[in-house]
Amino acid sequence: MADGVTDSKGKYKIKVDGEHDDEICELVLVSSSESMSAMPLTDRDRSCVVLSHANGVISNKHIANNLGFRRVAAMDGCSEIMREYQLANEDNY
Repeated sequence: MADGVTDSKGKYKIKVDGEHDDEICELVLVSSSESMSAMPLTDRDRSCVVLSHANGVISNKHIANNLGFRRVAAMDGCSEIMREYQLANEDNY
Protein backbone atom coordinates (compact mmCIF):
# COMPACT_ATOMS: atom_id res chain seq x y z
CA MET A 1 0.00 0.00 0.00
CA ALA A 2 1.20 3.51 -0.82
CA ASP A 3 -0.15 6.83 0.38
CA GLY A 4 -0.29 10.00 -1.67
CA VAL A 5 -1.10 13.58 -0.82
CA THR A 6 -2.26 16.22 -3.27
CA ASP A 7 -0.40 19.45 -3.83
CA SER A 8 -1.99 22.92 -3.71
CA LYS A 9 -3.51 22.31 -7.18
CA GLY A 10 -5.06 18.98 -6.20
CA LYS A 11 -2.52 16.90 -8.15
CA TYR A 12 -0.61 13.93 -6.80
CA LYS A 13 2.02 11.45 -7.92
CA ILE A 14 2.68 7.97 -6.60
CA LYS A 15 5.85 6.32 -7.89
CA VAL A 16 5.62 2.59 -8.59
CA ASP A 17 8.84 0.75 -9.48
CA GLY A 18 9.11 -2.37 -11.60
CA GLU A 19 6.67 -4.51 -13.59
CA HIS A 20 3.45 -5.48 -11.88
CA ASP A 21 1.97 -7.81 -14.55
CA ASP A 22 -1.79 -7.93 -13.98
CA GLU A 23 -1.85 -5.89 -10.78
CA ILE A 24 -4.25 -2.97 -10.50
CA CYS A 25 -3.75 0.08 -8.33
CA GLU A 26 -7.00 1.27 -6.75
CA LEU A 27 -6.96 4.91 -5.71
CA VAL A 28 -9.44 5.84 -2.97
CA LEU A 29 -10.21 9.26 -1.51
CA VAL A 30 -9.66 9.29 2.23
CA SER A 31 -10.11 12.86 3.42
CA SER A 32 -10.11 16.47 2.32
CA SER A 33 -8.09 19.19 3.98
CA GLU A 34 -10.94 21.61 3.31
CA SER A 35 -13.86 21.43 5.72
CA MET A 36 -16.18 22.84 3.02
CA SER A 37 -15.42 19.82 0.81
CA ALA A 38 -15.49 16.90 3.21
CA MET A 39 -17.81 14.45 1.39
CA PRO A 40 -16.45 12.43 -1.58
CA LEU A 41 -18.48 12.72 -4.78
CA THR A 42 -20.56 9.66 -5.61
CA ASP A 43 -18.74 7.63 -8.31
CA ARG A 44 -15.75 10.00 -8.05
CA ASP A 45 -14.30 8.59 -4.84
CA ARG A 46 -12.08 5.91 -6.41
CA SER A 47 -10.28 4.99 -9.61
CA CYS A 48 -8.29 2.01 -10.90
CA VAL A 49 -5.01 2.09 -12.82
CA VAL A 50 -3.42 -0.95 -14.50
CA LEU A 51 0.26 -1.08 -13.52
CA SER A 52 1.56 -3.35 -16.29
CA HIS A 53 3.95 -2.11 -18.97
CA ALA A 54 2.72 -4.89 -21.29
CA ASN A 55 -0.64 -3.32 -22.12
CA GLY A 56 0.19 -1.37 -25.29
CA VAL A 57 0.66 1.96 -23.50
CA ILE A 58 3.88 3.63 -24.60
CA SER A 59 4.28 5.97 -21.61
CA ASN A 60 5.38 5.03 -18.11
CA LYS A 61 2.80 7.52 -16.81
CA HIS A 62 -0.58 6.07 -15.94
CA ILE A 63 -3.35 8.56 -15.23
CA ALA A 64 -6.34 7.91 -12.99
CA ASN A 65 -9.83 9.27 -13.58
CA ASN A 66 -10.73 12.52 -11.83
CA LEU A 67 -11.56 12.20 -8.15
CA GLY A 68 -13.29 14.82 -6.06
CA PHE A 69 -15.20 16.01 -3.04
CA ARG A 70 -18.63 17.64 -2.85
CA ARG A 71 -18.77 21.12 -1.37
CA VAL A 72 -21.06 21.63 1.61
CA ALA A 73 -22.29 24.95 0.18
CA ALA A 74 -22.31 26.18 -3.41
CA MET A 75 -19.51 28.53 -4.46
CA ASP A 76 -20.33 32.18 -5.16
CA GLY A 77 -21.68 32.54 -8.70
CA CYS A 78 -22.42 28.84 -9.10
CA SER A 79 -26.20 29.27 -9.50
CA GLU A 80 -25.66 31.88 -12.24
CA ILE A 81 -23.29 29.59 -14.14
CA MET A 82 -25.74 26.68 -13.85
CA ARG A 83 -28.59 28.90 -15.12
CA GLU A 84 -26.49 29.97 -18.14
CA TYR A 85 -25.56 26.35 -18.80
CA GLN A 86 -29.21 25.28 -18.72
CA LEU A 87 -30.25 28.11 -21.06
CA ALA A 88 -27.47 27.17 -23.50
CA ASN A 89 -28.61 23.55 -23.49
CA GLU A 90 -32.24 24.54 -24.08
CA ASP A 91 -31.15 26.43 -27.20
CA ASN A 92 -29.58 23.24 -28.58
CA TYR A 93 -32.86 21.28 -28.48
